[in-house]
Amino acid sequence: MTRTNLAYANQHRDWRVFAAVAQLLMPRAQELYQNEPSPQTEWPALVYALDASLIELSSALFPWSHWQGKFGGVKLHTLLNLRGHVSAWCVVTEVTCADQRCV
Repeated sequence: MTRTNLAYANQHRDWRVFAAVAQLLMPRAQELYQNEPSPQTEWPALVYALDASLIELSSALFPWSHWQGKFGGVKLHTLLNLRGHVSAWCVVTEVTCADQRCV
């Protein structure tokens, strides 16, 4: 797939379609991996890891993503179920949002 095709697809498809598909697939993946053995047996049944990843964006292409000069960005907050290594929850916020207040 070329960058041009990907850019065209992203520009002409509503983001809510991808959000709806992700909301359907995350519970299915959790069901598939719920019986996977844990890497550490002393962990409780529900163990999660929270990650906030910064995704840098070009301010020329994404003028709404102000951050530092020519750069913009968003944060991807992910709650990862460590028993099945599956995302349990994800949200995208502004890059300036503090992790404690945006999640």
